[in-house]
Amino acid sequence: MPHKTYSETIAAGLREWRTATQATIADSTATVDVAAIAVGDTTFAVQTGEGALFAVGDYIQLDDEIMHISGISTDTLTVQRGVKGTDPATHADDTPIFDITYTSGGGTALTTTLSIIGIPLRSDYISITARNFVGCAVARVALNPWLTIIHTTDSLVDTGNITDISEQMQNNDTIDYKLGTLDTAANDGFVYVGSPLPFIGVKVDIGPDVQATTSVLTVKYGTDGGWIDLVDADGTESGGATLAVDGDVTWAIPTTWKKTTLLDIGDTTLSGEDWSRESLYWTRWEVSAQIDSTDLKQMRALTRSPDYAELIEGQSFEVMNPTDTVERIACIEALTDAGTCNLIVNVATRRNRSFD
Repeated sequence: MPHKTYSETIAAGLREWRTATQATIADSTATVDVAAIAVGDTTFAVQTGEGALFAVGDYIQLDDEIMHISGISTDTLTVQRGVKGTDPATHADDTPIFDITYTSGGGTALTTTLSIIGIPLRSDYISITARNFVGCAVARVALNPWLTIIHTTDSLVDTGNITDISEQMQNNDTIDYKLGTLDTAANDGFVYVGSPLPFIGVKVDIGPDVQATTSVLTVKYGTDGGWIDLVDADGTESGGATLAVDGDVTWAIPTTWKKTTLLDIGDTTLSGEDWSRESLYWTRWEVSAQIDSTDLKQMRALTRSPDYAELIEGQSFEVMNPTDTVERIACIEALTDAGTCNLIVNVATRRNRSFD
């Protein structure tokens, strides 16, 4: 039974398992009070009156650590430290606390509307199983590539004015990233988005601070000779303001789009940076008017082809993920041909590793 042997061989070399369906992380609901939290502390106080915001059994996140609440006494929380693959760490007074809701039970509910299931960082193995079919014949699935996402305020001249936001935008949470000012191309403001495979667009989730300045988004694709306009559709536009609502920024893939580096295009001379040397299918995002309150949660690649892999009910698919490289799988794109079903996505790390 080769399939059984294959599964057991993979499992023997894996350290930690996790279901990849989304954890919903709320905006900051409370803050640490009185004093910093040390690595060994299992109780700490929140601000007066904020203990009522939590319940025993809740998961919370402080910085990069996830904790499980085992007891509450007024505004003092008793917690299990470093759960869900995270490590106990110190946290300063006034550290924001985020309440997390895990929704992995039963798998992600699919309809004929496209869904994106994020893959946790450092996932070496991915298993996908389709189940619970109602009125559908198949679940349609695509493995979508990692995006390299770079924000610059000076046309990639100085590393001090450049931020690699690739992980923030694909780390499978809903904590918003304050992009801050995105100026016009004339004033050296750009967001670069690149992938090892051609991609038809990006699904963008916007944070709570809504961008309301009237501004038009233009997306261009890179060639060795420079940048060429894509005919893009901006699903994040609202009332003339781009990056204002959740939506898809999409385009038709041009036949002349090829892998290249930002060095070869001529947009930077910073040869010591990984992102500048990566040969990718690059896009450059520009706005027509400066926007100052750009608040992003996630940016995920959309598959280049409508020819999805198809899974019948009960069928599983397993794949190793080349994590820690730009060739990794960042998310699963899935939907049904008709009706509904559920898709269970499990991930695991190799021995001597853990999820980020």
